[in-house]
Amino acid sequence: SLHDALPIYMIDNGIISSKQTKVIMSIIFESNKETVEQIIDRLGLKLISDPNQIKKMLKPIFEQNKELLTQYDSRPERVIKTIMGQLMKISNGNVNPDLANNIIIDTIKYKSST
Repeated sequence: SLHDALPIYMIDNGIISSKQTKVIMSIIFESNKETVEQIIDRLGLKLISDPNQIKKMLKPIFEQNKELLTQYDSRPERVIKTIMGQLMKISNGNVNPDLANNIIIDTIKYKSST
């Protein structure tokens, strides 16, 4: 049914993560009273997909990790993973990871070129 397919649509469109889908599905099976959207809203599970909001959240992380950022050319994966980990921590894992990853890389490349 459409109700059952909605979580997959929401993952594909970056609204929720697959991890959050497990939480949502267990609630749906326990109680059929709430829609998927109601559960997402009630639990605050919607992924943050606004680039400006993500950039705002990243700003203090970049400030606190200036030393780490200097290692980007030699260890890009480690730098990105560290920044991403801190971003996920402050957002409770609610940031769209693909979008955040692109913003992190673009920001680092921009900072290193200025």
